[in-house]
Amino acid sequence: VVVLPYTSVDEINSNFKVYPNPTDGLITISSATDISDAVFELKNIAGQEVQYKLIEKTSHSCGIDISNLAYGVYFLKINLKGEIKMLRLVKK
Repeated sequence: VVVLPYTSVDEINSNFKVYPNPTDGLITISSATDISDAVFELKNIAGQEVQYKLIEKTSHSCGIDISNLAYGVYFLKINLKGEIKMLRLVKK
């Protein structure tokens, strides 16, 4: 039997910073590790994808403009080399 260590959501998400949050327009996503080949999907509260972005070049940060979206809560799904992370984002 292999016992995997428990990893909390906070530990999983600690590699990524999303700011400002809440935001009224441009958000920045940064990480201590390289995020090239990362896929960012922004979903509304109903789970519908409202924005998609693929990072193709070597980078530790990127910007996403959400000024055209309605006010509310969104979820940013980050897929980095098969590892999935979810971050909550508020558009004010």
